[in-house]
Amino acid sequence: MEISDTSLLVDLRAARHEITQTARFDYDGQRPDLPRDEFLIFGLTHEGSGMVSLREPTPTTRTVGPGQAYFLRRPGPYRLWYPAENSVPWSFTFVAVRFYCENEFAWKLAAEYSPVMEVSDDDPLALCVERLAEVFPHPEVRNNRFTRSALAYRFLMALSAHLESHGRRRLSIDLERALAYVEDHLHEDLSLLDLAREMQCSEDTVLRRFRQEMGTSFVRYLTQRRIRRAKRMLLTTDLSVKAIAGATGFRSPSYFCSVFRTSSGKTPATYRETADIVDPDLA
Repeated sequence: MEISDTSLLVDLRAARHEITQTARFDYDGQRPDLPRDEFLIFGLTHEGSGMVSLREPTPTTRTVGPGQAYFLRRPGPYRLWYPAENSVPWSFTFVAVRFYCENEFAWKLAAEYSPVMEVSDDDPLALCVERLAEVFPHPEVRNNRFTRSALAYRFLMALSAHLESHGRRRLSIDLERALAYVEDHLHEDLSLLDLAREMQCSEDTVLRRFRQEMGTSFVRYLTQRRIRRAKRMLLTTDLSVKAIAGATGFRSPSYFCSVFRTSSGKTPATYRETADIVDPDLA
């Protein structure tokens, strides 16, 4: 029995890196010559910036810079463009998911969230998008509608998780500052005492804040962030395992390999060769 495209419901139609530095990059989401098929359009900026505006429900215009993503529904009342006065190329990773039928999820996302969202480089959503851009050009992926559909669902799951996590109860100001400090010092020999001094409180208070607000210990959180950054570096750089160990704050390459294997079930070298989009850290 042949399975039709419409029975798959969603399809990953594009995932690639883009660089533009021309005012000819100017798209109106309601242009009459655009296909009427329903898409979710997502683009994560790495360098430079572009502009996005919505005509309704409330007219708004936003800059999309590094660490930010535009998030749109096509066809829709938006314009996306590269300003003529900009001098730095706009570099971003672009994903387009097609819906084969009227979809409440797509409508809700487009209606309830801003056209611009904050997405850090090591956010699971960012890692998922980058991985999609890496695998999509391969003929065995691009030409297989079942694989494309599975990857589209993977992206939607990552997007949903991102929106859900950023909609949860805000952390205390002190802990937000502490987490930012951790991110900035992952490459160092960071200790609980260092963080207590940054937060201007006792080590016991730091431990209690992590348990109450993060649901984990400081050491476990620190290790998770280091491993996640290491995974990103393994997939996006050609740095040696030794260099990545040093860049993520591990005392030695052997200790890094041991912790990495305990966390992921693979050595860093094997992970670099076989990492798949289904890794929860890339979701």
